Amino acid sequence: MSTGQAPPTREGMLEVLRAELRAVKEDVPADLPADRELTGELGVDSLDVVEFVARLEYRFQFVVPDNEWQQLATLDAIVDYALAHLRG
Repeated sequence: MSTGQAPPTREGMLEVLRAELRAVKEDVPADLPADRELTGELGVDSLDVVEFVARLEYRFQFVVPDNEWQQLATLDAIVDYALAHLRG
């Protein structure tokens, strides 16, 4: 996302996050509920999370500190975090 563009809508951000997560972990359902934990039964491990966060940082040009990304357990939480940072 380049500077000067409006942040995506919540639904738009969810679509982006689902696509980025599937790029890291192909067997994640395309319609993954936004309130579902990413780790555990989905099989998303810590390395997948690190890669997913790195993809988001690159795509949206913001940094998620290590002590914060560990608290982002669902797509809902990640959407809230990303939109807050994109809206400044």
